[in-house]
Amino acid sequence: MNSTTGVAMIDRSGKRGAIFGKSGSGKTYFAKNHIVKGMDRVIAFDPEEEFADMRGFVAVSSLQQLADLALDCWEGNFRIAYLPSPGREEQELSEVSRLIERYQEPYRAGKSNDKVTLVVDELNLSFPLNPKPQNDGFARLCSRGRKRGVNLIGISQRPAEVSTRFRGNLDRMSVFELSLKNDWQAVAQYVGEDAQERLVKAGRFHHLAWDHNGVKLVAPT
Repeated sequence: MNSTTGVAMIDRSGKRGAIFGKSGSGKTYFAKNHIVKGMDRVIAFDPEEEFADMRGFVAVSSLQQLADLALDCWEGNFRIAYLPSPGREEQELSEVSRLIERYQEPYRAGKSNDKVTLVVDELNLSFPLNPKPQNDGFARLCSRGRKRGVNLIGISQRPAEVSTRFRGNLDRMSVFELSLKNDWQAVAQYVGEDAQERLVKAGRFHHLAWDHNGVKLVAPT
């Protein structure tokens, strides 16, 4: 799927995308309306319930509910918002990721062409800089998800607090205005040392889009 701003977060090769920006910067609007809207096979890990009210989404709040629902519809299309329990985001993202890895095994085996997208909101809560070793499900998807047709999109206000296991595997990134110096430093290698100056000069809701072709300034739409 291509966003209307020209930033392709997802394509056939199975990409890793990030959307970073402070609260009120426009990142969630962008994610919902230019990335997730129109996706046919998507699970949103949704601690703030940003995606649960989107058209076509079904909300679940336990791994068993997710497993039961996914079992019924995995060979077709689905839009599921998983609402983790407060304080259990890291553990539950790991569990959700392991379920997706298991259900996508037919893709790896060449028996299916159906990819799936996992969108993780507030990624710094569920995949922090030093995740607990037992919560390795999402880390496994970062390493093994491509072969299983799993696309990953991480969203966060605090890129500096997101594990480098994710940040180091990115194919593309959208950076809106950030609040803290270390967050700017975390994205500078992608969008440039002058990113903050460029976005402040451009005005509200602009973002910098990075992929392997370079960086461009994108106006709000």
